[in-house]
Amino acid sequence: MAHVRLTGQPAPPLSTLFDGTMYNLGWDGQRDASVADNILLPSIDYAIYLINAVKFHCGQMFHLFDDVSFMRQFHNFYAATDDDSARGLWYVHFLILLAFGKVFVARKNEGRRPLGADFFVQAMKLMPDITFLHTQPVHAIEVLCCKALYLHCLDFRTSAYTVIGEALRLALGEGMHTNMQVEGLDEQHVQRCRNVWWTVYILDRQMSSLMGVPLAVKDDDITASLPTFHGSLQKTLALELNVKLSGIISRILNMDQLQAYLGWQRIYIFYTISLLKKRLDHLEEEQAIPTTTGSAKALLQMCIESSQHILAVLERLKEQNLLESFLPFDLEGAFVAGMVLLIAPLVDSELLTTQFPWLDMAYATLDELGAQGLLNARARKGELQQLQKVFEQMPQPSQNDFVDEEQAVFMQQQAMHLNMDSENPNFGYEFIEDAIWRTTFTADQLINVANTLDLDGIDWMTTGSNSGIQEDEV
Repeated sequence: MAHVRLTGQPAPPLSTLFDGTMYNLGWDGQRDASVADNILLPSIDYAIYLINAVKFHCGQMFHLFDDVSFMRQFHNFYAATDDDSARGLWYVHFLILLAFGKVFVARKNEGRRPLGADFFVQAMKLMPDITFLHTQPVHAIEVLCCKALYLHCLDFRTSAYTVIGEALRLALGEGMHTNMQVEGLDEQHVQRCRNVWWTVYILDRQMSSLMGVPLAVKDDDITASLPTFHGSLQKTLALELNVKLSGIISRILNMDQLQAYLGWQRIYIFYTISLLKKRLDHLEEEQAIPTTTGSAKALLQMCIESSQHILAVLERLKEQNLLESFLPFDLEGAFVAGMVLLIAPLVDSELLTTQFPWLDMAYATLDELGAQGLLNARARKGELQQLQKVFEQMPQPSQNDFVDEEQAVFMQQQAMHLNMDSENPNFGYEFIEDAIWRTTFTADQLINVANTLDLDGIDWMTTGSNSGIQEDEV
């Protein structure tokens, strides 16, 4: 929108990403069961190493396989002398996990074809049709979760969303969303079903949010208990936090006002768009950047603080070489945070007096991910830089419209202080610690602010006109 308004031309094609075009699997999607399985499998020790890598990178967030039953079949497979075991659902599951493991272990990928893609493609060729997956529902759902997550990592978002939808419906059909009782069922089976259900739930919420589509099942219809991890408090807390975060996403996407006015799109995106459009409408006028008030200002302030918090956490992960170079969540966090901090000063000059050092931190995170071969990171950084270049071409209001003299001196001192400390190995620790632990708004406050937003001020997005917008409405 900003590029078109300033230049009169659409954005360059290279800065526009389309679903499923980033990576090349080297496969046309055709499945031929008669094709011989000529893929070279790793040795048993290396295969165990790859599977353990998957557990390390994904085990705290998702349940992708049942360790006991999977490893039992794993050892049977390597001990077998025939090929019958290489045609079942377990073998498909095994190949997808190897595909994950290869890219996790390498931590660097060259070219558009990800490491381990051969394993994934072979798994897809042997994958049974959804019609026949009901015979092994729990195992089938685990395989579908693996498939959906892998596709999501490669930016095949529509395909990933479709696959996790299949997993969700299988889980619903098996009653996994209910409070399964141990009576009459094996305790281990119940715990496995709970693990499977909450993994499906988390993935479905995340993918639905990114796609901007309605949720398939309401939280009110879910009565399943969380699984228990004996002797692993960290894993229990990690799952609980992920479920709570997904629940917040559900509450936001299910708000009545959001459904009525925005068609299930994210509310803060539309508010930002409306305010940015108003800023662009006054490009030729010599006036201050319009400021926001009330609930809209509170929501935008939350976006900024959340973005700073995200970048501070990612900076710490980068320092410890713990950024995820394949899973997309660190990438999305850096990109969204950078986008918010780019747009914020143009929406309201009082929201963010300086973008330093936050944008540098976002770019540094994307550079690190790009150096590890994450093509999405390079593309996302290009998008941010393109947007920054466009914004730099916008006419700036007078100096008095930004900050007073005292604020300007303070900003300059802060910048000099941070530059002087850049040679210190502990550079920025106190600054980052403050950003990580500073929390002004709770999740409930976020929901309350969203519920009280005046949505009448964005009717122009559905009517095609903004002539009736008043500043106090936005």
